[in-house]
Amino acid sequence: MRVRSALRKAFLATTACLALAAAAPSPAAADDIRAEADRIMNLNRIDFVNHPKNPPFDWSNDGCTWWPDGIFFEACAQHDFGYRNYGNHGALKLSPTPETKAWIDEHFWHQMRASCLETHPAGATQDLCLGEAKLMYDGLRAGVADGAFY
Repeated sequence: MRVRSALRKAFLATTACLALAAAAPSPAAADDIRAEADRIMNLNRIDFVNHPKNPPFDWSNDGCTWWPDGIFFEACAQHDFGYRNYGNHGALKLSPTPETKAWIDEHFWHQMRASCLETHPAGATQDLCLGEAKLMYDGLRAGVADGAFY
């Protein structure tokens, strides 16, 4: 009876280990996920919002959180994708480093600027839009959203 019990425990432990190994992504799979996330983050904001929302990524977003989205909706959604998938609060935690946060924030800045330049003719309206984008970017660089990333 003890032998059977010991064998059963060994079998269950082996089965559990195999299940965990199968569930954990291999290093190559993790590299593939990171490469795909990088590709998605490098899309322009319009291509990003039209991209299929495939797993394993977190596609949820709350827009620009503390700022009215308006013209920056697409850029904000992409920025949220970056924080939720690379940052320390998401399931993937692809790269919760200051360098990665800076890269995501910089991409956000460029996407907001592009939105302003494409939507508003030159002049006061464009300048106002660019000023809002700069204010948002400066806030990120000053650490306003650090808690959402780290």
